[in-house]
Amino acid sequence: MTLYGIARALGMPYSSVQWHVFALEREGLVRTVRVGWRRYACLDGPPGVTLGDLLAEIRRHARGLEGLPAAEALRLLERRAPHVAEALALLLSLVCFNPS
Repeated sequence: MTLYGIARALGMPYSSVQWHVFALEREGLVRTVRVGWRRYACLDGPPGVTLGDLLAEIRRHARGLEGLPAAEALRLLERRAPHVAEALALLLSLVCFNPS
């Protein structure tokens, strides 16, 4: 979820949410990722989330892109779902540089 989305959902000023999230990040409880102009916050290893859940999220956003080359699909996903594009780009870099 974006920091702006958290602020809106909680009815708090963005700056307050930003301060609290960064404090949680320093303690290692939350991780933030900047994608374009947005900053997303996520819990590391949320309980109850399975690999199947993650794959379903990727499948939902990547529907219709299955036959495209990876680089082209990533460009399209950056607009549709930047969080998914970033995760897939990281995975692709690991696969390309560590082919074990």
